[in-house]
Amino acid sequence: MIESRDKTKLVFTSEEKTSLAPYIERLKMFSVYETGDIEEIIADLKESNNENIRKWISLIEKNMLALNQENFLELLEIDQQN
Repeated sequence: MIESRDKTKLVFTSEEKTSLAPYIERLKMFSVYETGDIEEIIADLKESNNENIRKWISLIEKNMLALNQENFLELLEIDQQN
């Protein structure tokens, strides 16, 4: 489960984790300060109909705008959820 500072909780299914995995691997190559690269990576995901993925993207964007590296990295750790 991922919980943001504003108490948004996300629990991902195995299918969602599989879907996000290639994007997360690419995102891990960048810091939160590399906003253009991050935007490029998540652009395709913005078309998702999946509510969890849309919420996750929103949290990524909020932390990117706040330049919060710690929370950004936490959002990339969905593969370590139970």
